[in-house]
Amino acid sequence: MNLDKGELIFINMEPEVLSFLTVEVYELYQALFHAGANLVIEITERNIELLDLRSVYRLFDLGVEFALDDFDLMGQHLDFSLLANECFRFIKIELDMALQYKNTVSEIRESFCKEVIVERVEFQESMLEVMTLHCDYLQGYLLADPQLL
Repeated sequence: MNLDKGELIFINMEPEVLSFLTVEVYELYQALFHAGANLVIEITERNIELLDLRSVYRLFDLGVEFALDDFDLMGQHLDFSLLANECFRFIKIELDMALQYKNTVSEIRESFCKEVIVERVEFQESMLEVMTLHCDYLQGYLLADPQLL
């Protein structure tokens, strides 16, 4: 596995699965850490009410980082109180929603001190539009394909 020092490796995980895989997640974290990379577990918005925060805190205390994936700026599927949780370093927002709610993206960065990732950037025009937002990272096929570990 060729990884750059400090590289972030994002892995999606359904909320209800995390508590069953804490040992495996930690073992993966250790392997990536020894390779010079950092593990970020992306918690998807589906069934967020099933997220066991004790597992999140346990893994966070061991060094695992977390992201809230597909964050719904309208708050229909996700508990906004998770934004205040210290364990979640990253908030991932889909391109269309980020462009529609530009001010909210800035508020999340400033009020909650989160790093915002705009995802689904697949065209040059989209990237140029996103560059006007106050986000920290871009993700999408325009930049790179997902990689196998």
